Amino acid sequence: MKQQHRFSILIFVALLSACSVGNRPMRPNGPEGNSGVPAPKQLADPPTLGNSYFIESDSQPKFSCSFIEYDEQGDFLNPKQQDHAFAHIEKQRSSSRPLLLFMYCHGWNNSSQSMDVLRFNDMLYRLSQQQELKNYQVHGVYLAWRGKIFKPDINEEECKSLLMAQNGAFGDDLIVDTRYRNPIPFRYLNPSKLFNFFSYWNRKNVAENNVSGVPLSRSIFELSGIAKSGKNGNKNIVLLMGHSFGALALEQSVGEGAIGFLQDHSNRNQRAAEWPFDLFLLVNSAGPSIYSKLLQDSANSLRLYATSQGKNLKGPLAISLTSKSDRATRVLHRLANSGTHFMPSMSRRYSLTTHEGQQELTSGYFYRRTPGHNPYLINRQITLSNQQPPTISVDEVFHHNLVGGNSKGSFLTSARGKHQGITSWTITTENTNPAYNNERDDPKDDLFW
Repeated sequence: MKQQHRFSILIFVALLSACSVGNRPMRPNGPEGNSGVPAPKQLADPPTLGNSYFIESDSQPKFSCSFIEYDEQGDFLNPKQQDHAFAHIEKQRSSSRPLLLFMYCHGWNNSSQSMDVLRFNDMLYRLSQQQELKNYQVHGVYLAWRGKIFKPDINEEECKSLLMAQNGAFGDDLIVDTRYRNPIPFRYLNPSKLFNFFSYWNRKNVAENNVSGVPLSRSIFELSGIAKSGKNGNKNIVLLMGHSFGALALEQSVGEGAIGFLQDHSNRNQRAAEWPFDLFLLVNSAGPSIYSKLLQDSANSLRLYATSQGKNLKGPLAISLTSKSDRATRVLHRLANSGTHFMPSMSRRYSLTTHEGQQELTSGYFYRRTPGHNPYLINRQITLSNQQPPTISVDEVFHHNLVGGNSKGSFLTSARGKHQGITSWTITTENTNPAYNNERDDPKDDLFW
């Protein structure tokens, strides 16, 4: 019995030591030093790239990244992070060089100190190195929340690979603080992994109902709005991307914030209203597809209203991309939300038109499926191409896609490590049966993919 107690205590201590920091910023330091906001005890050191909310590369051409952290209720953990990001973008948009602003909201199992930080900055580095973007200032904004209740697993091999690919963009400094990594050394026998699986409902609720609040909307529309204004506003490029539960938070925030923003923009501009970003990309969205339906319907209603008033509503290219093999969005989401079958609030029926005829679907049907696994929202498929990929290196694929080196409707992907290679894909509308309202055009012609 004593041994059982000791074993239970050992697991408890291990789990406690692996818990993530809560309600305090994990990046408390600005470029001018400590922001004055209480930081975790283990980070009482001088500012480094790993604990700063603004980082800038040493490499040429330079790129930079701001971090904005949100607490469990969706509020700013450190308002100075938002203020600094705004001031920096305002300074950049006043420059003679155009700006490429890339905002990213991470998903489940990530935070401001996880591997996504390195992956996102690797993307910024690649963009900054492209010949076609050599005149652009590349700046990223990492929208961070506590996507994992435990400390992140830092994959040292991938870490080294990314740092090598960036050719020392940040010198010898690491842009994540390894003191935040999960202290339990056993990768597969780690008890925190089992408990983390059951955090799905809690983390989904936080992203869906808290993180997606007013502060996140403010960050998105305030930063993109300032980037799109000024003398280079029409040249500046704004990209907005969300992954997993981060995509869910963005769908909520963008849908609610866009109405007021576009109405105000339309009132001030007699001929056109314009979304403040050029690309809205959601990857493996773990959100209920009801939110995608609402966002798509609202965007199309705004477009129809603008047209009736003789105005042109310029929308972004909006893409929700989901992998068929992603089990979290295909299986786990549906199982976790199966209880909606018995909820009266999910019994509302929609009468929808498809190319195969009239369909009646409940709101619960939309809630139990993510956008990429709801056949009535899918208006495009990505299939393997019959064309042989060009003879280029894995490192050249990014540039090849950027300059449009592929035939229309096709692109390349590259894999590293064991599965290294290049694959060619084609975007097609075949074998899709999306639903649409009679008030608007065929969804295959929408800007929402």
